[in-house]
Order: sequence, then structure tokens, then C-alpha cells
Amino acid sequence: MISEKMVTLGTKKSVIREIFEYSKKRAAEIGSENVFDFSIGNPNVPAPASVHETIKELLDSKDDYYLFGYTSAQGDADTRAAVAADLNKRFGTTFHADNFYMTCGAAASLRIVLGALTVPGDEYIVFTPYFPEYRVFIESAGAAMIETPADSSTFQIDFDRLSDVDELISSVLSCEEVADYIDEGRIHAITESVQRRIGHLQELAMTQTPRQLDTTEDDVREEVAADYAPKMEL
Repeated sequence: MISEKMVTLGTKKSVIREIFEYSKKRAAEIGSENVFDFSIGNPNVPAPASVHETIKELLDSKDDYYLFGYTSAQGDADTRAAVAADLNKRFGTTFHADNFYMTCGAAASLRIVLGALTVPGDEYIVFTPYFPEYRVFIESAGAAMIETPADSSTFQIDFDRLSDVDELISSVLSCEEVADYIDEGRIHAITESVQRRIGHLQELAMTQTPRQLDTTEDDVREEVAADYAPKMEL
């Protein structure tokens, strides 16, 4: 016996993959320089010269055990320290190596995070269009995926479709699993907090550059966490 769910997933065609394979076929027919394939997220510009130079330097200066052996579970300590230093330099943050867990690509990272955060009954809101494997990752973690369209003109969050926060929060927090732990007053407090943050993010989306918005969203998340922490004693 094998999993029927996995058979369905394995036999269902992915449009992204089909376009990717078609691009390779066309490249063989008319030359890769004449095909611009953005289907799967591959880069369309060469890597910086420093990437080539660093790879060559490592091959010449490090032994095979260092280059091809297993690292610690969290990832190579020097790599994590370098990532922390780079982010701190660019964004004025205070990360250190232990704040990071290296994975082999985004898919592995998403599976780990979803597996760690998800408990029975959880639902994740996903903005369409999205990478099709998000559904696989979410459902494999035991959660349900809820789709909501993005703003078709910008592909950013459509806040109008998320405006009914009271109903959304109340429907989630009043379910049987949490009703015994969160009273009506706490639900109201959480709802108000989320409403304020959504309004704040709407203002930021209209007035700030992407880099400024990224930095400020970190502050907003910290504020939300601070609001929730003393209220949700599950």
C-alpha cells in the first residue's frame, strides 16, 4: 500500500515545471541566449566575480573534510556568524550566529518552520498567486490552507479583503480548543491590537520604501508579540 494522497500529488502536473521544461526544450532548439525563462526563479544574470573567486579559494585552501563533510545540525558556525554580521552591518540589527539555522533551500526551511509551529486545527492564510508547493508543505504539517487573493495590480496584500478582522479573529479564538483559555475580554484586546497593526501596515505600504517597510515591520511584530504575550496564557 502507498499513500493515495502522495500519488495524487506526484501525478498532478505543475504548470511552473512544465514551463521550465519547455524553456529547456526551446533553448536546445534556438539557443539559450534567445530564451528568457523566469518560471522557476532561476537567476538571469551571472553571479558576481567574488562568488567564483571564493569558491576557487576554498577548493585550493580547505581539505575535503571541511568542504564536503557534515556540519553541525544548526549549520556551519562560521557561515552563521557571517550571515549575522552582514545583516547587522546592513540593517543595524543585533543578530548573532545562534539566531540562524541553515537549511538546503527555502523548501526545507518552510517544512521545518511549519512543522515546529503547527498544532492540530491550525490554518494558514496564503495570498494568491503562490508557489504551488505551499499547499503541500502546509497540509503535510497537519494544517489547512486558506487562500485569499492579493492585489492584482501590485501583488501585495489586499487589505480590503482582510478588513473584517473582528469576525476572523473571533471565529478562530472562539473555537472549542481555545474557548476555555481565552475569555471574551482577551479576544477583544487581541482583535484591537491586530486592527491597529493592520492599519499601521497600510500606512507604511503607502509611504515607505521596501527597505524601510521591512525594518519597520520587525518593530510592528515585536509590538504585537508584546501585546499578545501577557494576554494569551495557553
